[in-house]
Amino acid sequence: SFYRGRTILPRNQPVQVWFDSGSMPFSQYHYPFENRELFEENFPADFICEAIDQTRGWFYTMLAIATMIKGASSFKNVLVLGLINDETGQKMSKSKGNVVKPWDVLNKQGADALRWYFFTGVSPWLPKNFSFKAIDEVIRKFILTLWNTYSFFVIYANIDSFDPSGHDLRVEDRMEIDRWIISELNRTIKQVNSLLEDFNVTESGRLIQDFVDMLSNWYVRRSRRRFWKSEEDTDKVSAYLTLYECLVTVVKLCAPYIPFISEDIYRNLTGSVGNGTESVHLEDYPEADESLIDEDLSFKMNTARTVVGLGRAVRSKINIKTRQPVEKVAIYFEENGRKKDAIDHFENIILSELNARRIEFARALDELVQYDIKPNLAVVGKKYGPMIPGIRKALAESNPVQVALKVKNEKNVKLDVEGKIVELEPEELLVDIKNKEDMGVETDGVFAVGLSTEISEELLAEGFARELVHHIQNLRKEAGFEIENTIDTAIQAPDNEMKIIEDYKDYITKETLTGNLLKSISDDMYVKEVKVNKATLNIGIKVVGSIV
Repeated sequence: SFYRGRTILPRNQPVQVWFDSGSMPFSQYHYPFENRELFEENFPADFICEAIDQTRGWFYTMLAIATMIKGASSFKNVLVLGLINDETGQKMSKSKGNVVKPWDVLNKQGADALRWYFFTGVSPWLPKNFSFKAIDEVIRKFILTLWNTYSFFVIYANIDSFDPSGHDLRVEDRMEIDRWIISELNRTIKQVNSLLEDFNVTESGRLIQDFVDMLSNWYVRRSRRRFWKSEEDTDKVSAYLTLYECLVTVVKLCAPYIPFISEDIYRNLTGSVGNGTESVHLEDYPEADESLIDEDLSFKMNTARTVVGLGRAVRSKINIKTRQPVEKVAIYFEENGRKKDAIDHFENIILSELNARRIEFARALDELVQYDIKPNLAVVGKKYGPMIPGIRKALAESNPVQVALKVKNEKNVKLDVEGKIVELEPEELLVDIKNKEDMGVETDGVFAVGLSTEISEELLAEGFARELVHHIQNLRKEAGFEIENTIDTAIQAPDNEMKIIEDYKDYITKETLTGNLLKSISDDMYVKEVKVNKATLNIGIKVVGSIV
């Protein structure tokens, strides 16, 4: 946010910024004929910001004038902006007809989305290819994620009439996941401030985006049930206070980047409790409380999130839905006590996220995958000729894991080929890694995570129940029911599926806020035919009350 040529940077001090180098600073203050004192107070500027085409123009002109009359540069730092090109990388030109009118973007996608796109797309000094699609991606990945997280808080805070000013719960007394996200928040604040002090707006913006993603897609998703439950215990208060504090702090971090959305969220969150200023742009920029940064907890949770991410990639690869439970998740990593402690510590979270019954630690990578290692004939054929059969035999008798590891680390592989030592270079070997028949595996080079692919009848039944709950929840949204509404649910299904529904009755009713699970659909119900796995069901729902 810029006010009369000044901007408030994270150090919370006014900083002189000169944009139009042609008139600043000399003619702006009519120096040296008047305003000498004002000129001296603001000379030199902390930084000047212009496009690269001004390098031989205003940058040089200001430098030359200041050197002549002051013996010094008129600016301490120079931020040179790259030019904006069209989507194909061509320079925008009226004659080419590839010019984008600003109002076409502002009216459709908004100023904040445009600003975030320019700030975080590429570094300011690099040329940018303007793209409407890229701005849509910014809206989807960041703007909507932030807004939906804020909306989640508002919806449930309104349902519970939650007032953050009415509670005082120290961070150290909160739940572990709350302490973790507060720790990540302060880590982000610390890094963002450090980057902005160096005028690095791109990386700092990306860090904020990463935190918002973490807040929404891990913290809120892991904490949903804490907001849903009816009793207002310490656990629920801890969740509310933590999410509130994260949101208020995040919009302060975002204010220089996306001023309008930040202002809307800030005023709504703080105005109702009377603990904010008139505007987020009048607030001090956040500063990290390093006493709340827990590096050990951060390591443990990030380890768990890495394992979960790889596990989800496995599900996608082997085409098993997240709602379908699997028997086990197998994890391999090179011996490291910290990593195992982290996985043990968050075992329940990993099992919950990957919808698995148990965790197994593999002692070697070949417990999860099979290796097919062959000589690269295109490279070694001419070099070794008649020795190729012996090389194949030696490879078949060697430890495939050790050979694959050497190839991966670009180290030579020594083989005893009929009494003669042959040293093969990494490019002379082909390593094909295959999953075992009953296991899907993904690796990031540090962890290898496998999920069992054999699904028992018991697991299939539980997967059906989870999928059914998902469909009923979607029906609630389609019918326009409120989150707090309790319902009656009627289901008509084949006999085999009805038995599963009966077995999982308690789970289904609890998850969907169903009071009565019926077999007969009445005329006053919202009804829809759905396909759950391979079975066709008719489901009817109606509102009967409220949890509020």
